[in-house]
Amino acid sequence: MSIVPQLILNSIIAASIYTLIALGFSLIYNATKFFNLAHGAVAAVGGYAVFFLTSRFGMDMWPAILIAVMFSGLLGWALDKFVYRPLRRKKASNMILLVASL
Repeated sequence: MSIVPQLILNSIIAASIYTLIALGFSLIYNATKFFNLAHGAVAAVGGYAVFFLTSRFGMDMWPAILIAVMFSGLLGWALDKFVYRPLRRKKASNMILLVASL
């Protein structure tokens, strides 16, 4: 019976992560009017950055999370500036933007 609280906590943590990703998808869709599939990849890069910073450099968890969030934000900005903005200037359809986000 002692495993039940751990299962509940793990479920809450997983649901929180899924909720944050879903809110990010919703925010991006409402702002740009296309479904950006690269959002999930940028979130995964952030997770891998935390893993890399903590395992390779031996950083504490919170500074690694802050650096990974900044890195993911920079990556998202670079994707918008160098991939999506030129396509939007050329009046690309939403299907082209969706393929570009793959």
